[in-house]
Amino acid sequence: MYHYIVDKTFMNQTKSVCSDIINQLAQSINNDSVIEVKANLVGSGAKNLITQNGNEAVDLDYNLCIIKNKSINIRNGREIEEYIKKI
Repeated sequence: MYHYIVDKTFMNQTKSVCSDIINQLAQSINNDSVIEVKANLVGSGAKNLITQNGNEAVDLDYNLCIIKNKSINIRNGREIEEYIKKI
């Protein structure tokens, strides 16, 4: 059963590690000069209402917002998804 994380130290460390990973992904995408993105923590994580299922994964949601598409070869969501998976 899901519960809210009340340990502020654990919550802050988890958010920090996950944000670092997502920001590294965004930097890799931006450095490749195909599309430009910005990462945002959204949902419950942005409001410090992080949930966890027992001792399993923590629920954090991020959006990758496309700021600029610099390639005429990437035109739709499927192509963007495939491009990001290759990074």
